[in-house]
Amino acid sequence: MPHLFTAWDGVARKLAGADSVLLCLDYDGTLSPIVRDPAAACLARSTREILRRLAGIEGLTLAVISGRELKDVRKRVGLPGVTYAGNHGLEIRGPDLEYLNPPARRARPALRAVARKLSRRLAGIGGAEVEDKGLTLSVHYRRVRPEDRETVRATVFRVAGPYRSRQALRLGEGKMVIEIRPPTAWNKGNAVSLLRREAAKPGSGKVLTVYAGDDRTDEDAFKVLKAEGITIKVGPPGVKTLARYRLNGVGEVREFLLRLTRLVEGR
Repeated sequence: MPHLFTAWDGVARKLAGADSVLLCLDYDGTLSPIVRDPAAACLARSTREILRRLAGIEGLTLAVISGRELKDVRKRVGLPGVTYAGNHGLEIRGPDLEYLNPPARRARPALRAVARKLSRRLAGIGGAEVEDKGLTLSVHYRRVRPEDRETVRATVFRVAGPYRSRQALRLGEGKMVIEIRPPTAWNKGNAVSLLRREAAKPGSGKVLTVYAGDDRTDEDAFKVLKAEGITIKVGPPGVKTLARYRLNGVGEVREFLLRLTRLVEGR
């Protein structure tokens, strides 16, 4: 998997040849660094300014697709003209687009029940956090002592297990987080497919999709795009991924966005 900048000439030609661009970006670990406290994951002022420029370019659709709750990621980015997808795409809102996954809406009572149980059982473990995001739950254990992390994982799977067994909820894992989700296969890949359909309206011409993300959940989007888009894994080399290119971290993502801005502004 080549580094994006070593292949930049070819990538730039592909971008320049597209009639319109759909740019999809993860938030944590892509636009903002991974931090011990998820609440402290802030967007750098320079990155926000680049995103502001991109959101104002005709022929480019900017979407931020996050595991965070929709209102959370909207607040953190804080820009108009951007499409925001929260809870891994279960809820989407943007110019002329609003989507709420029906199974996710129906699963809210089960999610609330699990959230209450986990909050009680994990209360004595320092650093464990149960984040209720409305349509999903995230149990964070990055700040938990290493010797207690397996206890957190075991507790989550024990509490949520009965719901999973009767297919009322689903479980997944990311970077030091366990996700508890509604019983639907909808993921970031489905969200990207929906956004691509929206972007391919009459008159839009050839739409090129660009997706950058660092987490396991972004692999669903990479799988959907395959060779049809520009897919970028953010992180160190050697990580197994379906993405076509890689960038080392948030700083290189910012550099890529700046290059992209200059390229599409000059078309």
